[in-house]
Amino acid sequence: MGTRGRSVLVCAVPTFRDLQDRCGGISSSVLADRLRELTEAEIVQRGEHGYSLTDDGSELLHTVLVMDEWAIAWAERTKRRRHPKEAP
Repeated sequence: MGTRGRSVLVCAVPTFRDLQDRCGGISSSVLADRLRELTEAEIVQRGEHGYSLTDDGSELLHTVLVMDEWAIAWAERTKRRRHPKEAP
């Protein structure tokens, strides 16, 4: 799902339509393909009321969020080193 879609499964149990709305204009065929791939990889599961992360999916989400925090901090450090006069 990429950056835009990485957190769409974090809360509640979204339906296909909920996920499509949260992914900002993704086509239904692309979303269906991604959900199929994630289901086959046992990252996402489809239940009676919608989609949710599996235990592996939750672990992956945690890892991605930690990496995202690191990347933001790294970008700030890099910016300060390259442009020290602009740093706060």
